[in-house]
Amino acid sequence: MPRKKTYTPYTMHAYILIFVVLFFCAVLGGIAAVRSHNEVLNSISQNIYESFRSLGMDIDRLDVFRDSILRSLRFIVLAWVLGYLHAGRFFQAAIIGLRGFFMGYGVSVFIMQFGAGGLFLAIPSIFLQNIFLIFALFFITTHSLEHEKTLSEQLLVLLAALVGAVFIGLYEAYISPALGLWIFTRISG
Repeated sequence: MPRKKTYTPYTMHAYILIFVVLFFCAVLGGIAAVRSHNEVLNSISQNIYESFRSLGMDIDRLDVFRDSILRSLRFIVLAWVLGYLHAGRFFQAAIIGLRGFFMGYGVSVFIMQFGAGGLFLAIPSIFLQNIFLIFALFFITTHSLEHEKTLSEQLLVLLAALVGAVFIGLYEAYISPALGLWIFTRISG
């Protein structure tokens, strides 16, 4: 007996478009938030300088790797579980919007602090790992829109996103600090 298709009021492409528009609006919201809080920018600037100076010191990369994977896993598993609830689309959109807001905010802080060089510093420090996480969340979100999938197909999607979380952890622990420190030493003189 063929499975009964579930009714969705929108097509998958409409959901993807909604999530992409929401993401870019959240990024713009993060940029606007930085522009409106100039007094907070000075304290953030001092933390940025201290953070990049500490990258030259010996830090425990394994702790950074573990923390990054756990942070990414929380978002991925939450988006996966919420994708199978009727109200889950709202929460998935909120997770993607929140990541977009923080990405816009962080990139704007770097640009305001370091000028054009801040964009080059923000790419390995903030932008790339957030883009990798956003892609994993989009992957989960678009695949959870199709409720007709078997359990093995659903678990395969989750496994692919979890591999993405490991990649994000490796990037944040080993590649991002090295690139960020190299760019920071070039632009800070």
